[in-house]
Amino acid sequence: MSIKARTSYTTEIDGHEFPIPFPYLEDSEILRISDDGRTARLGVLVHDDDCEDPLEEHDEGTLVQFNRSYSHYEPRPDLDDFKRLVRANPGRVVLIGHYGDTYKVEGAPLTAADTKGNQLESALCGASGYYIVPEDVTDPASYAKSPLRTYSDWCNGECYGVCVWTYTRSENGWDLDEDSREECWGFIGPEYAQEELTSQMKEVTV
Repeated sequence: MSIKARTSYTTEIDGHEFPIPFPYLEDSEILRISDDGRTARLGVLVHDDDCEDPLEEHDEGTLVQFNRSYSHYEPRPDLDDFKRLVRANPGRVVLIGHYGDTYKVEGAPLTAADTKGNQLESALCGASGYYIVPEDVTDPASYAKSPLRTYSDWCNGECYGVCVWTYTRSENGWDLDEDSREECWGFIGPEYAQEELTSQMKEVTV
């Protein structure tokens, strides 16, 4: 994420006013001030508006959605074509549903036996898409839940940067040290981002 190096915002924390490069999630802030009161480190979460699609960047599975609003959209397949897909990937294809803001796995991975009879047609018609689990996965049903949860967070804008900024006290208050800015982007999911921020701030010394 590219952000211009400037400090046009301020924030007040524990009675101290700090210049900040850009707005952040106020409930994420963690402040450390040195014993002599001359140095401070502020750790925060910032929304990442330029986070890459996690399935394209990190996941080896294949997601297909039937919703035109999303990046992995494809037309709903013909039933016979889908049966051939399942037979070619036995135990690795799971149907998915879209519930509110979240994609979830619908039932167990499909096998060749599921291509017989009429049940697969109604299941496919009611699904929001399907996900093909990577070949080397030993537990496809459990594996599929994680990338779908991450993808749901990404679709809903739950993307963050973890930023730790260093300040020194001057006659006019606190000055941000631009050379000591530590910013890492691309964290998907609020819990993961907050855990990373807490972990980084535990290692901070001032």
